[in-house]
Amino acid sequence: MRKPTKYSLILTALILIASISVAIFFSAGNTGLALILVPIIATFSLAGIILASREIYTAQSRKDKLINVPCLFIHLTVFILPIIFMYLLEIGSG
Repeated sequence: MRKPTKYSLILTALILIASISVAIFFSAGNTGLALILVPIIATFSLAGIILASREIYTAQSRKDKLINVPCLFIHLTVFILPIIFMYLLEIGSG
């Protein structure tokens, strides 16, 4: 396994852990900490999108490409969902 693939997997795991912690903080009533973590997660998710897509393009082995495809989908989902929710909240409030 190549080093960029390992970095992509580590970044995906960290983003999933952070997303779960945001959900726990939000449900526990600590919305301030949850709202601080959302832009940080989105920034790391954008970096993960760039890393995983570049690795899919440059990897020679099929195994590295197949590992990075789910990583890319996870990063895209985590990056797009807060944007959609903020848009829906703006429509609902206004």
